[in-house]
Amino acid sequence: MTARIERLRELLEEPLLVTNLVNVLYLTGFDSSNAALLVEPDRARLFTDFRYIESARAIEGVEAVQTKRAVIGWLCENLSGRIGFEADVLPWSFAEQLREAGIELVPRKGLVEQLRAVKDEGELETFRRACAITDRMFERLVSEVPFVGRRERDVAWDITRLYHEEGADEPAFEAIVGSGPTGARPHGRAGDRVIEAGELVVIDTGANFGGYVSDYTRTLATGELDGEMREAYDVVLAAQQAGLDAIRSGVRGIDADAAARGVIEGSDFAGTFGHGLGHGVGLDVHESPRLSTESSDTLVAGNVVTVEPGVYLKGRFGIRIEDDVVVTDDGIENVDTNSFKNGMHIELDGKVWRIVEFQHVKPGKGGAFVRTKLKSLEAGAVVDRTFRAGEKFPRVHTETKNVQFLYDDGSDVHFMDAQTYEQFALPHADLTDALPYMQPNASVQVLSVNGKPSSLQLPASVELAVVETEPGVKGDTVSNVTKPAKLETGAVVNVPLFVNVGDRLKVDPREGRYISRA
Repeated sequence: MTARIERLRELLEEPLLVTNLVNVLYLTGFDSSNAALLVEPDRARLFTDFRYIESARAIEGVEAVQTKRAVIGWLCENLSGRIGFEADVLPWSFAEQLREAGIELVPRKGLVEQLRAVKDEGELETFRRACAITDRMFERLVSEVPFVGRRERDVAWDITRLYHEEGADEPAFEAIVGSGPTGARPHGRAGDRVIEAGELVVIDTGANFGGYVSDYTRTLATGELDGEMREAYDVVLAAQQAGLDAIRSGVRGIDADAAARGVIEGSDFAGTFGHGLGHGVGLDVHESPRLSTESSDTLVAGNVVTVEPGVYLKGRFGIRIEDDVVVTDDGIENVDTNSFKNGMHIELDGKVWRIVEFQHVKPGKGGAFVRTKLKSLEAGAVVDRTFRAGEKFPRVHTETKNVQFLYDDGSDVHFMDAQTYEQFALPHADLTDALPYMQPNASVQVLSVNGKPSSLQLPASVELAVVETEPGVKGDTVSNVTKPAKLETGAVVNVPLFVNVGDRLKVDPREGRYISRA
């Protein structure tokens, strides 16, 4: 802890009175409800009352000073001169007391917080353990806890119980469990609403271990979802991946936010992502740096941040996906099996692979493991691989760019970068599933892996006109009986009987699936 105080001294122009109790804990390791720390050029004095003084005297590198119960009042009687104070923390009334006592106060902001934003290896290891507990809690939550027919608050209680059983000191904060329309409130509280089948449930929760917290959000389905819910989930997942891809040391918080926000704003759900992309986590659930449209922060290696885009449709449903990541010079910390997602890229045996499918398995005996299907970006082959739970892999740097589809010459498909106007091509054989849904000059997204264009990122939906199908039956609104329809790009999809030639349809190009009429 002495090293942290020394780092703080390098930033000071005058002694600093630290009254934020979390900052006192960070600098000294002293956890108390009534304390203050004065960091001076040649010493650091830790002030507290009789109840905590023995614990304070056990702290190395500081002078423990016993005060009255009213610490600020005691300081008024015993301090003098020019002293900086935490202007974002110290109440105005306390500052006035100190001024009236003749102390020359200098407002300072964020000095300790900027130190806290960069975690050392000891902090990161404790944070990883908090995340591991949260991973285990979610694994048990989805496999052991019933949702349908129970109140949101009952599921929240199960979350607290599971944290206790998995070794957390306590939950990091009161769990958010928002089902159906409640999930459209980003920070709605778990209430008496009974969770129904066929809806989405947003769960925002975290574990506190050793003073450091995790902060995850998962959106779970309680049954078959309608097309709009599936489309919204896919958009949020793509937005999170774009945010993760953008994060590395030197990137501004506002730019990381823009990378994810652009995906949602370019979809049918524009305007439904109303909060920032993320924030720092550590001793507090919310700390520096911020990833938002208002952020003035720049990321550095050692930051720990959340990445949590969302879509919220008032009165209907909400979706948020949130993970915690450690910022590195090259991107974010190596992934492990607990953070696997479909579409994620990992490095294995010196080659780059895309995760097609994965399944966590927890057998009755033996250790947990993960089954996967991986596709080689180099050869295109799909293989089955099994990994130990928690096994780590180097993360591959990916970037999504907006490009214009130019033409297909039968051998290669040609595109132009929308920003640099540089042209490039991808093999026709790799895009046979996507081409039937692409129109000339259409704007599409290309995924670059380690700086090299690799594959198309298909949108969750496209709008195309029907050019050929059997005549619709007037008044027939049955949607579970279908017929084939040819679209303007040549793609053929199954559509409800009421669809006619000339209708514009919303189609999921990744699955070749009809969603709705546009």
